[in-house]
Amino acid sequence: MNRARLGDICEVNPSPNYDLTGDENCTFIPMDAVDDTFGTIVRRKIRRICEVETGYTFFREDDVLFAKITPCMENGKCAIAKKLTNKIGFGSTEFHVIRPNVDIISSWIFFFIRQERVRQRAQHRMTGSAGQKRVPAAFINELEIPLPDPGEQKRIARRLWKRQTGYAARAATPANSATPSSGLSSSKCSRARHPETGPRKLSKI
Repeated sequence: MNRARLGDICEVNPSPNYDLTGDENCTFIPMDAVDDTFGTIVRRKIRRICEVETGYTFFREDDVLFAKITPCMENGKCAIAKKLTNKIGFGSTEFHVIRPNVDIISSWIFFFIRQERVRQRAQHRMTGSAGQKRVPAAFINELEIPLPDPGEQKRIARRLWKRQTGYAARAATPANSATPSSGLSSSKCSRARHPETGPRKLSKI
């Protein structure tokens, strides 16, 4: 399988670029709006662009948001920006933004980068003082990811989303209220990891 560095096939922390006025609305996503168990956005705020375009992180529909600060990164705070008002959003300055190009889809990046082993590698690259350590953008740019063709990425991602939806539904029942802190890093999910982890390769799913 081909491999590529994320920085070669994605834009990491792209500059803001939009054709909207400050009076128009956008989505605002603070860090606590990202669920760290399943990597979903659980709350979206609607704000005027002029209220948030300075001092916050910009992203677009389908960008991947990856928490860079401890302990949010270790806990698995990562999500795909979906259902954004006017297709754009702003959020915490503690997000790295990963924007895929035509060779890779957001879901493939999401499931890869949320792996426990990737987050452990990111933790080792953190810089800064205790309590304020952050993953540098260089880690994202240099991170190598297997790169099947986009059709295969979509096929595997559909299976993983279906499996994760099942886990989330079971976790929501009273008998399973105690859920692990990171959806795809739990023992139940280990077989659904990336081709490099777990006993079952994603290409076989």
